[in-house]
Amino acid sequence: MLPLPDLERVVQDVWSEFTTSCNINSVVLNVHYDYDLFSQLNYLNTLAVADRTMWLINGVWTPAALLPENLRYLGGSIDVKLNPYVPNGYYLDDGTCQIGNHFDLKTILRHEFLHGIGVSSSLKILNGAEDVGYPTSTGGCYPFTMDLRMQTASGEQVVSGCTIQSNVSILDDLYVNGVEIYNPSTYDPGSSYHHAAISNTLIYYGIPARKCMYIGQTEKALLEGIGAECTGNFAVVNTTPSGASRDTPNFSLFILVAILTICLMIRSVH
Repeated sequence: MLPLPDLERVVQDVWSEFTTSCNINSVVLNVHYDYDLFSQLNYLNTLAVADRTMWLINGVWTPAALLPENLRYLGGSIDVKLNPYVPNGYYLDDGTCQIGNHFDLKTILRHEFLHGIGVSSSLKILNGAEDVGYPTSTGGCYPFTMDLRMQTASGEQVVSGCTIQSNVSILDDLYVNGVEIYNPSTYDPGSSYHHAAISNTLIYYGIPARKCMYIGQTEKALLEGIGAECTGNFAVVNTTPSGASRDTPNFSLFILVAILTICLMIRSVH
């Protein structure tokens, strides 16, 4: 089993892939191994979980990474907890992806940072009913940035304010900037509406072992769709270096992201 990699350098290297290609706010990155969380039964098969700071800007929960230029002084963080018990340890891709029987740490961080930047929705099924938005402690309900970018296949907007449009259903096929959103027939908390419905992409809901994955056109489209203004080109786009295996892993451990139910800094800014 590989030793756990030191996180400081790899976190900054992966984050720079986003900041050099997209106009996003620099946020504090709190990334660490969590020995307590991932010893709990509900998290044994989870690679990582992520939270982020969101600000209430003109009635919309806006991630700190997507704050407009004039409000970036507000700051915030992306918080990622990693499973230290991952089978066989983590691999650090050096561009060759000679990965063996491991999970690539950079792949996992890319996936989690996408959520931290804002690829996530408040759409959900509660007690069998469709729901959207997240309340403040003093009342009121407000949508996430990505909620307002959701459209049906025919181009109809799904959410208005904190209300699902009467002529649509979140059980329909939904899209953000042309990318179909993961929306299985049975609602899957932590995965539904937070991912693309396109397998073999970094932002798919499950990431297998023995595979290095990179920011590709799907992820770039989602980032641009939520307002990240990615005018640059990412270094690697949907490629698989020699040595990376596309085989099904011999153990099942996938990223199921339990995210965005915690708003760390709840304020309204106009």
